[in-house]
Amino acid sequence: MARRPKQLSFRESLLNRIQDQDWASHRKHLASVFLVIGFAGIGAALMLGVPRLQARIDHEAAMTDSDIRFLNPPAWMNGGLEAWLVLTVQQELKRNPLDNADLVQARNALLDTGCFERIEQIRRVTTSEVEIEAVFLQPFAIVTDSEGDHLVDSRGRLLPAKYRVGASVHFLRITGARFNRPLRPGLQWDGADISAGLHIARLVFSREWWRQIEAIDVSNIDRITIRTSHDCHVIWGSVPGEEAVGEVTAEKKIQRLDYINSNFGRIDIDCPNELDITDPKVVTAR
Repeated sequence: MARRPKQLSFRESLLNRIQDQDWASHRKHLASVFLVIGFAGIGAALMLGVPRLQARIDHEAAMTDSDIRFLNPPAWMNGGLEAWLVLTVQQELKRNPLDNADLVQARNALLDTGCFERIEQIRRVTTSEVEIEAVFLQPFAIVTDSEGDHLVDSRGRLLPAKYRVGASVHFLRITGARFNRPLRPGLQWDGADISAGLHIARLVFSREWWRQIEAIDVSNIDRITIRTSHDCHVIWGSVPGEEAVGEVTAEKKIQRLDYINSNFGRIDIDCPNELDITDPKVVTAR
């Protein structure tokens, strides 16, 4: 009689099944599952973390005003001018401080003020601190027209009305301008007359007696006149470098004024009304 197969216990059956499994295949499957779970976790963290980080940055930027510093500002930079320029920058720094696009906008806004020769660098030190390295336009002279006094630099570029100078600072004044002032600060004043007046101003600026001069009248460009603080009108004559026939050069005119000042203490000594320094042979007082 045939023998009945021996029945296995539950424990023996479970062990046989475990031994028969393809564990290499299962390990690959489990690894894939864990990888998917890992990516899902990272994604969830990014979805929650990035907005929180951005919110924190925006909150900190909103809570503090940006500290704007100009490195090595000129000595004549006054509070009003500085406050205006700081506000100009602050208005462009209300974006993400991790994005430098707002620094580019701030640089352009500063250049549009007409205060600068160039902006060397504008950078963040912290999320709320900005340093600016720039070359300011230097006030050099005043041009007076029908609308008042206007500061210009040595090239005749109009400076903003925010530029303020103390009453003790002496500037040469150019009068008789043929053209109106430029439409906006930073632009050069048109006209050969202004150019001639600035040329003379640059020539006399280094002389010992330059502070005796109040104004340079260019209303007649062929007969430019220098008015002194004693109300003497020194007849300068033509534009420097464009002297008429029989007229002494600009260099010779400067030498004559140097001589008068050195020997008599002022360039307008014994000048009842006019002092003509254009003649090659003689200086004439009238």
